[in-house]
Amino acid sequence: MDARLDWIWMQTALGPGSPRSDGLLRAFGHPSALREARGQGLEPFGLSQTQRQRLADPDLTEAEAILKRAKELGIWLLTPEDALYPSLLRGIPGLPLVLYGLGSMPDLELVPPIAVAGTRSISEYGRRVTGLIAGGLVRGGAALIAGGALGTETLAHEAALNEGGVTVSVQATGLALEYPGRNKELRRRILSSGGALLSEYPPDEPARRLTYEDFRMCNRIISGMALGVCVVEAGENSGSLMVARHAREQGRDVYAVAGDILTGRSAGTDGLIRDGARLVRGPEEILEEYAERYPLVLDPEAARAGKPVPSRPAKAEKPAEPPKESAPPADLSGLSEGARRVWEALGEGPLLIGALAERCGMPVPLVAAALTELEMRQAAKRLPGQLYGRG
Repeated sequence: MDARLDWIWMQTALGPGSPRSDGLLRAFGHPSALREARGQGLEPFGLSQTQRQRLADPDLTEAEAILKRAKELGIWLLTPEDALYPSLLRGIPGLPLVLYGLGSMPDLELVPPIAVAGTRSISEYGRRVTGLIAGGLVRGGAALIAGGALGTETLAHEAALNEGGVTVSVQATGLALEYPGRNKELRRRILSSGGALLSEYPPDEPARRLTYEDFRMCNRIISGMALGVCVVEAGENSGSLMVARHAREQGRDVYAVAGDILTGRSAGTDGLIRDGARLVRGPEEILEEYAERYPLVLDPEAARAGKPVPSRPAKAEKPAEPPKESAPPADLSGLSEGARRVWEALGEGPLLIGALAERCGMPVPLVAAALTELEMRQAAKRLPGQLYGRG
């Protein structure tokens, strides 16, 4: 039997995002044990009558139908047992028991995820700031996480895609539903550019008008799978503030951009700053918080707005010493295609990781993985100034 069926069964019995899932998993250990219990031992968990009835029924027919439908649509599933399931989500209340996805899910253990949120009714100032922040984050090596709504989230994804970055869009509906309809082309671009669409809902759900609760559950995933959340523009009652609230509850970092005090469009973000969110003036300030944790991936200097990334060391810098003649030749046999492309690019001289990505036509995270492969073979090395050269 496909082990994912037990996870689908538990999710459909409780409903997506149920806070009861945490206690049940601690008590029973696995959905299969919960299903085998046939409703026994459920009294301490505060379940509704409907939930108790559904958990007492071990039938997998509905779960099998959902899995079959997902396969028909090319949708893959992630459960907490899967390696690519975002590890940060495992620790949030009411963790998603099943994530449904399309596209290529990045390994968020290797690529640091940062979320961007903001209002749907975005100002011209907010548009510029969103492009600056989101574009800079991926240019500096982060993966962008955002929802699928119009306004800020749409602009954030577009900025990430325009930089050739990795982006993940968390949807408030199942992936068979085109919501919002105006973002059909954006979703196509995300998938064709190596990004992913994620949802907690089975493919065809919810078969009703979306509610506040649907967006609340979506927002908790956006913040939960990220190291930090940056709110770029939000009014006093903006729904995007929900993402920041979830982030604080989940122990994530919260960043905010100050706005024009005369318009009120940024009253929400200004309130976040007043309540302890970190004021940011550029994407590099966010990436600097995580650069030591991801030294091979993040390059805050590349994220800095308006500052071109040099492909070679500046003249004032001391040039990197060439390899000594006595150094043994690097073993290049069996290199991956990506590692070979990076090694060839390094033949032109030391480069920053962002410049390497541009030279090779590869996303920064893939370049970082290639550099790791080369360093293990002593074919590349890190140099002062966040440069990389041949070993």
